[in-house]
Amino acid sequence: MTTEMTEKIHELGEMIKADPSFAKMNGALDAYERDEELMSLINRYNDEQDKIVAVASDKDARDKSAALIDELYSKIVSHPVYVEYVDAKREFDDLTNQVWAELQFAITGQNPCTHDCSTCGGCH
Repeated sequence: MTTEMTEKIHELGEMIKADPSFAKMNGALDAYERDEELMSLINRYNDEQDKIVAVASDKDARDKSAALIDELYSKIVSHPVYVEYVDAKREFDDLTNQVWAELQFAITGQNPCTHDCSTCGGCH
């Protein structure tokens, strides 16, 4: 890779970091990592995941753990801080997917669009 390529890549990186979606994602990630209630739920979820393996031969204990895992999962994915983080990350991922698609087009001259919006981060 040439020095000029490296410089242009770093320029592009700075432009991407200047996009509001980057700051939004970082703020949401910080809130996610600092939220004690959410971290407690995630830790309990992980502990129950480990426990279910340990009690694999005990159907009652396994069923109880599975029910608790389902309950904890629901609480985690509906937690406002988690939802905000997922939404912000999706927005930033959409931006980076658009950058990758445009870079691929610039290199190959081929548009990676399949016209099936479920296959990409979005070009619209």
